[in-house]
Amino acid sequence: MKLFSMDGKFLNVFNRITDLVVLNLLWLLCCLPFFTIGASTSALYQVTLQMAEDRESYIARSFFHAFRENFRQATITWLICAFSILLLLADLYVVSNFFSSFHYTFTVLFFILAFLLLCVMLYLFPVIAYFKNSLKKLFVNSFRLAFGNLLTTLQLFLLSLLPAIVLMLFHSMPVLGSFLLIIIVPSATAFFQSVLLSRLFQKIPVNPS
Repeated sequence: MKLFSMDGKFLNVFNRITDLVVLNLLWLLCCLPFFTIGASTSALYQVTLQMAEDRESYIARSFFHAFRENFRQATITWLICAFSILLLLADLYVVSNFFSSFHYTFTVLFFILAFLLLCVMLYLFPVIAYFKNSLKKLFVNSFRLAFGNLLTTLQLFLLSLLPAIVLMLFHSMPVLGSFLLIIIVPSATAFFQSVLLSRLFQKIPVNPS
C-alpha cells in the first residue's frame, strides 16, 4: 500500500515521532546536571530547527555536536536566567513578608519583570542555536525579536504551555501525563515552536546586529 511505502505519510509521521522521542530523552538526560540545562536546550532547538527546515541528519550526532558547540554561551546564558529568576522570587518573598504596605505595587512590578524575562527567554536558546552572537548581542537581539514580533511571541508562549496542558488533561492519570512529558512533550513543543521561529529567522541576516 502507498500509505506504508518508504515515502508514505504514515512512515514520515512515524519517523518524525521516533526522532522526537529520541531527542526528548537526550534533552532530559543532558539536563540532569542543573548547569547544563542551557546547553541541552540550545542543542534541542538546533535539532528541531533543522527538522523544521528539513535539514536534519542523525539526531544524536546533531544533538551532541550542538551541545558541545554552544556549551559555553548557552551555559552562561542559562545561569544568568536562573539567577534572574531566583532574584525576582527572592524580591517577591521579601516584599510580601516585610513590606506588606507595598505588596500590591511590587507584585505588579514582579509580574511585569517576569513577563519581560519570559518573553526574552523564549528566544534566547533558539537564537544561540541558529545565529552566532556575542553574549551582549544575544540578549539585545532576543529582546528585539521578542517585542518586535509580538504575534510570534504570543504563539511561542502559548506553545510553551503545552507541557502544563498535558498534565492538566491527564490530572486523573498522572503516571500517563508524566510518561508523555518524559517521552515526547518537551521536544514536540520545541519542534512546533521551531516551525514558527524558522520562518522568522530566515528573514534575518545570518549574523543579526
